[in-house]
Amino acid sequence: MPHEEEVVRRAPLFTALDEAAAVSLRASMDTVKIAKGSILFKEGDDGEHLYVIIDGKLKLGTSSGDGRENLLSILGPGEMFGELSLFDPGPRTSTATAVTDARLLSLAMRKLFLGSSKIQKFHFNCLQDCHNACVAQMKRSAI
Repeated sequence: MPHEEEVVRRAPLFTALDEAAAVSLRASMDTVKIAKGSILFKEGDDGEHLYVIIDGKLKLGTSSGDGRENLLSILGPGEMFGELSLFDPGPRTSTATAVTDARLLSLAMRKLFLGSSKIQKFHFNCLQDCHNACVAQMKRSAI
């Protein structure tokens, strides 16, 4: 697990975590394995998880009106995606597909509010950081 905690700490929202906070965060995350070519979620699916890639690569894409895929990004270890679902558990805005066999960590929105008051405060701070990062990304995308 030390490797997983290091990867989680490299994810943009979690770079400021100390060792204890990284261990606490990792304990509230679930491991997800996905095979090459498999779809983790589809555009339009309900979203309620944030993911951090531990090993492997995934691509994010959307469908165009004529059925072609619009590639948004290819993500690898230490990268995070799906964070918008922590604030808006509505439909996913893209499809996530494994480019290679991959191992991910998943954080469910409901788990942000479980645990001791210290963990809840930590999760609330993560949520605030995530919100700030999402707002900044949306502003960059709107330009």
